[in-house]
Amino acid sequence: ENGDDVVYSQTLLLEKNDIDPIVQTIKNWLDIYQTNIPYDGRVIGVLGEQITIDAGQNRSVVVGNEFIVRRLKHKKKHPLLKKVVEWETSKVASGKIHSIAESQSLGTVKVFNQPTAIQTGDWIVIDRSKRDMREEVTEAEVKRNEFGKLGQATLTLDVNNAKSSSSGGSSSANQATGLLFGFDLDFEVWITREYFAEVEFARRTGTLSGAQDLDATFGKTKLLVGYKYLPMGFFYGPQIDLYFGKSTYLYEITSSQTAGIGDTTFEGFTLGLKGNIPFAKEFRVFTKVEFMLFGEMSDNSGFYGSSSKTSNLEFEVGIKYAYNSIYDLHLSLERISNKANLGGSFSSVRNESSVIKGGILLSF
Repeated sequence: ENGDDVVYSQTLLLEKNDIDPIVQTIKNWLDIYQTNIPYDGRVIGVLGEQITIDAGQNRSVVVGNEFIVRRLKHKKKHPLLKKVVEWETSKVASGKIHSIAESQSLGTVKVFNQPTAIQTGDWIVIDRSKRDMREEVTEAEVKRNEFGKLGQATLTLDVNNAKSSSSGGSSSANQATGLLFGFDLDFEVWITREYFAEVEFARRTGTLSGAQDLDATFGKTKLLVGYKYLPMGFFYGPQIDLYFGKSTYLYEITSSQTAGIGDTTFEGFTLGLKGNIPFAKEFRVFTKVEFMLFGEMSDNSGFYGSSSKTSNLEFEVGIKYAYNSIYDLHLSLERISNKANLGGSFSSVRNESSVIKGGILLSF
């Protein structure tokens, strides 16, 4: 705990100044010293029922090992040797290791033995002879806690509360609103543990009502690459994604100059930030925000004219439920806004979407 409680002193006279025997001797001493330490690791992070431990493959921890969380209450020192000879601890909780790295491991607490919460610095004692407290670790469970080799695909069915509006023309304000129905298909491929590529394709179709009823299809296409930061060092812990790429937003609307509503396309360079974090055993919440840089609007209707400035914002928040080792259930709310300032008889045009998305995520 403090550099003084566990003391090991040894002297050995070597006949030769050879580095290999010196290294081996030091290693043997460290192995002996480690057996005197009253714990295998310590808690360095707590997130609900999940804890991060500062012991991993470097200390022979494997997936399925059981562990006990203990809290130091009192130390007794030998009156002559001045070293700790007894450690009095209390059992706080117990659980199982379900993910490991080189120098860290992630465990799930199964049983709480005290009403107090687990704290950073609590001791971890690992039972390497057991792989589970109640049952054998199944193949599906092991696969669930392994890093995915390829990626994931998400398919959602969407309900889009859509709005298209403009300023200028024959009226100071023109707008049409309605419900659109469609889908969103997203593929994320993991190039490495940290780098990924992503493709997204969405289409929602219906009718917008205003001065006239207009057939409409709202859609988007994205090609992105990014970096995945793992704050706790585990792929199935919290994740923060920073990404960029090319995005295109389609607003295919039956054009009506009288109604001031027309067919437009917004495209440009996208910069985005996405984060997700587990908050219970099977649940994970996520959010993302994207901006379009150097965006351009194309006037497919022919009466808006060229744009002088565009702005874009896409925001999404949602939750995922791990149904099994392959499928997650996905539910989210997405907000998209694309606006262009114009220089002709129309001063601006804006397309907006508020989308409820529900579907499944497949890990492959």
